[in-house]
Amino acid sequence: MPIDVFISHSQHDKVAADAACSALEAAGIRCWIAPRDVPPGAPWPAAIIEAIDHCRAMVLIFSSGANQSKQVYREVQRAFDREVPVIPLRIENVMPEHSLAYYVETVHWLDAVTPPLDHHLKQLAQTIAALLDKPPAPEVLTVPGKMESGTGRSAPAAAQPKSGSQALPKWIFVAAGFVVAMAATAGLMVVLLRPPVSNAGPPVVPGATAGTTSQPAVAATQAAPATPTAPAATVAPATSATSATPAAPAAAPTVTNANTCTTPICGDWHGVGNTASVPFGGPPYCKYTVSLENPTLEAAIDNYGRVTKALLSLTMVENSVPPCNFAPLGTRPQSYSGDGTTSGGEIQLELNPAPANRPQATASFSGQIVNGRLVGTLTVHRTDFSGNLAWTVRSLIN
Repeated sequence: MPIDVFISHSQHDKVAADAACSALEAAGIRCWIAPRDVPPGAPWPAAIIEAIDHCRAMVLIFSSGANQSKQVYREVQRAFDREVPVIPLRIENVMPEHSLAYYVETVHWLDAVTPPLDHHLKQLAQTIAALLDKPPAPEVLTVPGKMESGTGRSAPAAAQPKSGSQALPKWIFVAAGFVVAMAATAGLMVVLLRPPVSNAGPPVVPGATAGTTSQPAVAATQAAPATPTAPAATVAPATSATSATPAAPAAAPTVTNANTCTTPICGDWHGVGNTASVPFGGPPYCKYTVSLENPTLEAAIDNYGRVTKALLSLTMVENSVPPCNFAPLGTRPQSYSGDGTTSGGEIQLELNPAPANRPQATASFSGQIVNGRLVGTLTVHRTDFSGNLAWTVRSLIN
């Protein structure tokens, strides 16, 4: 299906991203958003690249979470490389930082910092519709009284009607009202014509065994139990509301353990990588080599497939190639932390460097769980220098 808008967001902003998606689709704008639109079994990065390459615009849900997300940075970078218009929707009073600032600092964004969010989402839908030269969508009714959990504001209506749908003819509503009225009249007649209820006990059915009766009548002030109980051998009819014998309590419902794992990859996992090295530098600088030794990766995934912890430690060794008058950085331990996402058995991790790391670099991991271990590719990219002093090292984690 053709895509109008790709919605880029950090996993911490999923509520705002889903609200923006609903508002845009209610306006007849077709959206692609992860994880909803990632095909089952498809590699996560391939699905995202395919969607960005075929969308007409990108909406960036901009926040402090987006500032720190390397996945968001790569999505925005891909959009600019493909000349896809990017419209940032700022939901938090922060400014672009790090690599993301290179792309969005000069782009006009929509501010959605002040509540209510619904007002800003309408403006976003109008902006996107104008950008895509789309006609205005039919008016969508909201459900009065329905509130978003924890926000205190009305939730957006379901995304209906979508592009291509048509309003129902008025005669359908007239016919529906007539049917409802007839059903109500029939129900009233049944109540009025029903014979009065007697407390004298149920009638004796011909052929029934003497001395066995059905459950005793319960007074009108006491509701009958939802779960029937087995009849006693001999039960005397009740003479008053106080003498009615209550039924046995219903069986307790089965409670599902809240800690039950709902995804095949929940748990604490780790993997160790191979030593990998690359050359870098060159005129007008010295030539160097950098090696990443003993990379060790840890990831914790909860029962719902959310990455709650991602840690990386390694040793970086930088050497110079003679002749060189500048000393290399030598051997330096480094650590990283971050978060990530999962899709089926696939895991994507984004890791940021500790402030004391020298040189500064970002790391990412793409892989899965195999035989109880993290298996995939670790990519570490130097960010404090550009040009031929930057480097990218890839190591196999297993």
